[in-house]
Amino acid sequence: RIPIYVASLGPKNVAMTAEVADGWLPIFYLPEKAAAVWGDDLAAGAAGRADDLGPLEVVAGGAVCIGSPETAKAVRDFAR
Repeated sequence: RIPIYVASLGPKNVAMTAEVADGWLPIFYLPEKAAAVWGDDLAAGAAGRADDLGPLEVVAGGAVCIGSPETAKAVRDFAR
C-alpha cells in the first residue's frame, strides 16, 4: 500500500483530505491556529474516515535560510 498525502487548501479539499488521505500537507500552517481555521473542515472529513486509515498525519514545513544576518532578515521580511 502506498500512502497518499494531499496538499489541499480549500475547505472542501481539506475535508476530502481528512476523509480519504493518509496525510495532509498544508501551507501557511500554524498549529496554534489550526483548530480555528481548519477545525470544522477536518472534523467533517474525519466523520467519514475509514477506521483502517488511522489518524490523519499533518506534515507542515517551513522556510530555512542559511546565511548572514542581513540575508536572514531579508528572507524573514519576504516571508511576512
